[in-house]
Amino acid sequence: MKIYEQSKDPSSKGGNRCGYCRQHGHTRTECPEVAKDWAYFQDFQIPPNRGAHSWYRSRTNPKYWGEWYHDCKNTYHKQLDAKAKAKVPVQRSAPKCGFCGSPHHNRRNCDVMKSFLADCYKANENWRRAAYKHLVSDLGLDVGAAVNLRKRQSYWSGENEYETQIGLITSINWDKLNVMAAFSGGWDAEEKYGQSFEIKALVDGEDVFVSIKDCVKKHQLQNLVTERNASHRRYYEASQFHNAIGRSDQPLSEEWVTSYRDAFDFLVKKRSFEKLQQEGIVALIDKWK
Repeated sequence: MKIYEQSKDPSSKGGNRCGYCRQHGHTRTECPEVAKDWAYFQDFQIPPNRGAHSWYRSRTNPKYWGEWYHDCKNTYHKQLDAKAKAKVPVQRSAPKCGFCGSPHHNRRNCDVMKSFLADCYKANENWRRAAYKHLVSDLGLDVGAAVNLRKRQSYWSGENEYETQIGLITSINWDKLNVMAAFSGGWDAEEKYGQSFEIKALVDGEDVFVSIKDCVKKHQLQNLVTERNASHRRYYEASQFHNAIGRSDQPLSEEWVTSYRDAFDFLVKKRSFEKLQQEGIVALIDKWK
């Protein structure tokens, strides 16, 4: 689950990042670069490039300086407003559960959360058993398996020209694979919750990324994983799994089936039940529980 894996790696792409300077570890209202830049703008100067900015538009290009000015001005005034509000005593609202919204308990004593967590655990166990059956037992895809791969030669030509490869599967991210591989939602939601397959194979002495997207497109794995999650590399960058020519089946581990619960414990602490319903997570768990 991306949101969980990213929480363990603050430097990851999805970590907390300032909307102004794009650095990790703070937000716009805390950004130390804003006041410095605003001081230069107030003096009718373009702020120097201190190497801190990683903007979606180059701040070294004069045609974007107007946007930069307005972004800096608005953010600076937001910081002033935030400081002013911080000095005003805030009357606390009545406490309520952050998960179900009840005023009679908190997350620690929430029966709705406990029930949903139990459903998450069960859904993930069911998905992992299905993943083992379809991928390992049926397709023969596991670490150590000899496989036929297909590498598309010309993605942009529109012609289906493929190079046949024979490889040896060297790694599959079994430790992270979970029911969220089957999650299908909007782009933003999938970026937060989806779980991609990360498969590598040794081909002619070189590690290559392997996608199972072709298997999903052929309906073999559509219930198990979405096309977007079938590989963490883009479709045309990875070699496509075709079939196994030498199996290396490992016995199904019950310890693996029941693990990865920490990710769901993390999820219910960060999201309300209503939010999880809105984003389609509850529907997915109900489908697999």
